[in-house]
Formats: sequence, structure tokens, C-alpha cells
Amino acid sequence: QEVKDSGEQREEAKERAKSMAEGSEEGKDAWAKLAEQQKENADLKDRMKQWLVEMQKLKEHEDSARSQAAEHAAKAASLAKEAEAASSALAGAEKRVAELQEENAKLVGHQNAKQKVQHTVKIKEENNALKTQLHSATSELGKSKEKLGRLELEVTRLRHALGVEGGAAHVLEEEAKTKAQIAAREEEAARL
Repeated sequence: QEVKDSGEQREEAKERAKSMAEGSEEGKDAWAKLAEQQKENADLKDRMKQWLVEMQKLKEHEDSARSQAAEHAAKAASLAKEAEAASSALAGAEKRVAELQEENAKLVGHQNAKQKVQHTVKIKEENNALKTQLHSATSELGKSKEKLGRLELEVTRLRHALGVEGGAAHVLEEEAKTKAQIAAREEEAARL
């Protein structure tokens, strides 16, 4: 209600000023200046509204440009990764091509069918010889492991029989003696 009262008071003041201004020359000039200032104020308000609209449009354009810049940056990063992957794949393919060219060069050296057959036979013979060696080595390894197990068992029995429970030096000395005895027995067995 105070706002209405002050608004009404302003209106009344304007009316009084108008009636007083109409009567005097100074009042008419003052009234003209007031009207002119009100018009300038209205023009300034219109310009300010236009600027605010322009500023809002510029902000929208700026936001849009930032969004597009972020999208382009993401696409650029993705393309860089793809380029790196393609480069890596190309390097792998080039390496494989070089290997195939080398293999092809070796095969071209055996253009004669008879040479190819002889080469294949030679490889098979080498494979068979290696298989035989492997079987023999595996068999000997099994026998050695079995012999080692028996020797360890005998060493353990001898330790218990001798009651060897002393320090490490004593145990090592006893083991050396036991190993010497076992080696002597094996030599006798080998001679027989």
C-alpha cells in the first residue's frame, strides 16, 4: 500500500507540476526538458535491451563454438589413435612381407623338384636322429634320477645308523665319506 501511495504521490506531483508549468514560461521549458529526458531514457532502455539480446546471441554462439571445438578435439585424438594403430599394422605387415620374401627366396633356390625332395628327406632324417637322441637322453635322465633317489636313501640310512646328528661340518664330512663309498661300489658294479 505504501508503494501505491508513493506512486499516487508521484502522479499528484506531476499533475501539480504540469498545472504550474502551464502557467509560466519556465515551467513550460522545464516540462519540455523533462519530456526530452524521458524520451532519451526510453531510447537508452531500448538500446540496452538490444545490446542484451546481442550479448545473449554472442554467448550462445560462444557456447556452440566451444562445444564444436571439444568435439573436433575428440575426433582429432581418435584419428591420431587410428593413425597410430594403422602405422603399427603397416609396420607389422611390412615385416611379414619381408619374412615371406626371404622364405620365398629360400624356396626359389630349390626349384628343382629332386632337390626339394632331397632337402625334405634330409630334414626328416635330422628330425628322426634328434628324436632318438632325445629318447636316449630322457631314458638316461630317468635312470640317473632313480639312482640319485637310491643314493639319497642310502645316505639317510647311513646317517641314522652312524647317529650323525652333529654340526654341519661333521655332517658334510660324513656325507663326503659316504659318497666316496658309494662311488667305489658303483665302480665295482660297473666293472662287473
